Amino acid sequence: MSSENNTKKENIGKEKVSNTASAKVVQNKKPDSAEALKRKKRAKDQSANVNKGKAKNGSASEANIDSEILPTVSSVKKKIDVEKARKAAERNKKPKLILTFDSVTKRYGAKTVIRDLSLKIYKGELMTVLAPEGQGKSTIAKLASGLVSPTRGNVIIRDKIAGRITNSIVSFQPDIPYFKYDNTVSDILNLYGRFFKDFSYKRAYKLLKHFKIARKTRLENLSTTALFLVQVILVSSRRASLYIFDDPLIHCDPKYREEIIRMIDACRKFGAVILLSQTASNIDDITDKLVFIKNGSIIRSFLNADEYEAEFGDSKIGDIYKEVYKNA
Repeated sequence: MSSENNTKKENIGKEKVSNTASAKVVQNKKPDSAEALKRKKRAKDQSANVNKGKAKNGSASEANIDSEILPTVSSVKKKIDVEKARKAAERNKKPKLILTFDSVTKRYGAKTVIRDLSLKIYKGELMTVLAPEGQGKSTIAKLASGLVSPTRGNVIIRDKIAGRITNSIVSFQPDIPYFKYDNTVSDILNLYGRFFKDFSYKRAYKLLKHFKIARKTRLENLSTTALFLVQVILVSSRRASLYIFDDPLIHCDPKYREEIIRMIDACRKFGAVILLSQTASNIDDITDKLVFIKNGSIIRSFLNADEYEAEFGDSKIGDIYKEVYKNA
């Protein structure tokens, strides 16, 4: 008992000594000076600035990543404005000049068949050249296609002198078929397909089917109308810069003329069209420029509808044709 009591007394004494020492330390601790407080504040501010800079750099890098992945509103608007400006420029630009006759004269020996002829046709235009037989229409067609060269002057197709170099961009239907009559319609289609990369079999097949012309039919077994229909189908199934149709209507059954005219008119989608004819039937609605030829020279020309209407009003081209050539 006495030993236990002694132990307890020793422990109580130690606790008192410890508490007394702690109290002395607290009492002896002095408050921070003003200079110490300033140092602590500066350290705290510096730490805050470092953290703020890190956050700012992180936001900037995120913004850069976002701008790379997703275009900003301003950049999208800029692209839209550029595209609008480009389309407006395309609408306002001048049409492309396709065919030019520059003071062209053509002689065969001592005979002059074309005299000082000047013409211009632009992409999307259809020019009709009217004249009775023997006035120089076919020679104009051959000059335009590059098959013959002028005696004087120049024939220019898309900035190139007409000739072998322009064959690939000209689609020409002559007034006399040039096929071998023992060939089939398919033979001629395959010939066109080999020579002209812009030839569309799909369009040709569709038109042949429309006119009920069998591909296996020999040309010698076709009627005159069907033979000229095949020629027009071949020429209009290309995607050329210049289309030349030499008298496609005169040898055809009148009931097909309107459909032939529609085929010819559709060609202006890709280039310029020149239609040479000795008949004025069904051409009023498609003609942009009208030229009358006599003895190889232009005797009347109308370069737009306003010029024509100012002189002839609502008169049909067929009536004017008869008037112009009544004494021819």
